[in-house]
Amino acid sequence: MDNTAIVKRLVDRILLAAELDPVLHLLADDLSFKVAIPGAMPICFADSGKQGMVDYFKALGGIVTFWRVEDFAQGEHVIAVGKERFTTRDCALTADSDFALVFDVRDELITKLLVVEDLTSFIEDGNQVLQLAKRLQDPLGPTVYRNSRAEAAVMMA
Repeated sequence: MDNTAIVKRLVDRILLAAELDPVLHLLADDLSFKVAIPGAMPICFADSGKQGMVDYFKALGGIVTFWRVEDFAQGEHVIAVGKERFTTRDCALTADSDFALVFDVRDELITKLLVVEDLTSFIEDGNQVLQLAKRLQDPLGPTVYRNSRAEAAVMMA
């Protein structure tokens, strides 16, 4: 199976807001998982292993069913660029956001996943993000906040 097909199987399962157990075999046991949230006070949390990723997407719940995703690949890297747009029932507010899921795939296993929320801000604030990344000497980007899986689930709830 090629790298894009591996990522597509995982992303398709995520988009269903379904249990991820049937596709966990696509992930390396020591998966590097990060979520970057740009803005005035950028936040990035990191985890390793499969459970951190499972907890993150489980905390998002049904919101992922609104995602529209397009994949791009080059070698070991696959990027799923997405857009979400939805309106809340209670107050009729519309949310609209771009995001990216950046995967590294080696030997038919996903070894790294970086989730970039609010992609537009991430790109606009790229210089600030790069400066922070250099200061922290972190090749996948700034890790301002490291936490446990439980804290990550609370942050995302």
